[in-house]
Amino acid sequence: MECSGTDGSAASERETGARKRRLNERRLDDTIYIRIPLTKMFGNKAISTEKETNLFYVMLFNKEKNHAEWVYEILNKKTLPFYYEKPKFKDDQKDPDFQNPEKRNPDYDRGHLAAAANHKWCEEAYKDTYLMSNITPQNKNLNRGAWKQLEIYCRDKIFNSNVCNVHVYTGPLYLKKEEKSGEENFCMLHSSEIDYEDGKALPTHYFKVLIVEDEDGTVSDLECFWISNNKEQKYKPLDIEEIERLSGLMFIDNSPKLTEDVIILNDLETI
Repeated sequence: MECSGTDGSAASERETGARKRRLNERRLDDTIYIRIPLTKMFGNKAISTEKETNLFYVMLFNKEKNHAEWVYEILNKKTLPFYYEKPKFKDDQKDPDFQNPEKRNPDYDRGHLAAAANHKWCEEAYKDTYLMSNITPQNKNLNRGAWKQLEIYCRDKIFNSNVCNVHVYTGPLYLKKEEKSGEENFCMLHSSEIDYEDGKALPTHYFKVLIVEDEDGTVSDLECFWISNNKEQKYKPLDIEEIERLSGLMFIDNSPKLTEDVIILNDLETI
C-alpha cells in the first residue's frame, strides 16, 4: 500500500481540489473542530518547544525534556490491515546517545507515544514512529502490558460500524502526590524535580485522550485515561479537566478561532 504525504503530484492536487469543493458544499455549522493542544504557560520562563508535523502524526517537541509533550494521531479502518518488518529506532538529531546501549537503563523500554502498531498500514508511517522524538523511557512491564492493551483499545474503536475516525492524543505527565483537604491529590512537578533516564525526561504517568468521530460527522463523548509509569497493569479513566490541570495542556474550546492551533476535521485529509 503506498503512502501519501503532504507534498503531492498532480493527482494529489486534484484530490485536494475535490476535497475543497466538498468542503464548500458543507454548511459551516456542520464543521467539526479539534484543538491542537495549547501549552499553558506557568511563570515567566518560556518552554522550549516546537510543533512538528510528520507525514502521519503531529507532535509538540520539548527540547528540554528531549521528547514530545503530546502526539496527535488519526486512526480509521484503512489504517489496519498492513504489516511490515519491525524497523530500527531512527535518529532525528534529537537524541545523540540513542545508539549507545551502555547508557540505557534495562528497567525501561523505548516507549512509543504515537503507537507503532497504529501505523503498520504504511511502511513509511511505521518507520516514522521509531523517531527518537516519539520515544520516552517507559517501564518495561508497562510498555509490554497495560500500555499495549490501551493502544489496542484505541484501535478497536474503529471497528464500530458507525465510526469514521478515532482521534488520539497521547502524552507524558510529571506528577507528585500532595495532601489537600485531607485527600490525596496529584500536582505537577517543578522542572527541577523531574528525573531523567537515557537523556530524556522520565514521565511519572501518561495520558490518552480519545475523540470518536462518527460517519455522520458527529463526535462522541471524550474518553480520557491515565496510567502510572511503573509495572502497574491498569489504566484508569480521568476527566478531561483533570488531564488539562495535570498536563498544562488545553484541549477543550467551545468557540475556537480558526488559527494554526485548530484542526478542522472536515478539512483534514484522511488516509
